[in-house]
Amino acid sequence: MPRKATDRTGNRQGKLTVLRRVTSGSEFNRIRQYSTSAVWLCLCDCGTTKLITGENLQKGQQSCGCTNAAINEVGNRYGRLVVKEQVTSGIEYQQKRKGTLAAVWRCQCDCGEEIFVRGPSLRYGSSLSCGCWQEDAASIACAVNGPPILVLQDQLAQTRIANGSHRRGCSQ
Repeated sequence: MPRKATDRTGNRQGKLTVLRRVTSGSEFNRIRQYSTSAVWLCLCDCGTTKLITGENLQKGQQSCGCTNAAINEVGNRYGRLVVKEQVTSGIEYQQKRKGTLAAVWRCQCDCGEEIFVRGPSLRYGSSLSCGCWQEDAASIACAVNGPPILVLQDQLAQTRIANGSHRRGCSQ
């Protein structure tokens, strides 16, 4: 016999306030495919209402997901890039966003070039320069007989090993 769900109406957890239990509707049916837990309509401090399972509330879900997007990257350095500002509109924003919820940042490269990068690309190390880094690495690798000298050891070595490319761009 299934356990009766605890009434969470009115409870506050992090940024969420539980409004009521939901027992029907298309979104409810979609959630119930994956969980047998009770489903609750919650209001987040950011103004979003979201259906959340009792299981996720019990595990400690604190928001609708808005806190994940609230990371301030301004001033942070990633490889050769320094984050200058968050971009919230314009062509660069639309091109980089590509239907995701990721924030888009305007970055200044050490070479002087300005580029627009998605937040996860910065944090996970897939964007470390405007592209000048690969050009420098290729010219260094091509100038050496035998294995390339890893002059830019801090980040270049990690990037090259992760990519599995030791002589990318060489024409020997």
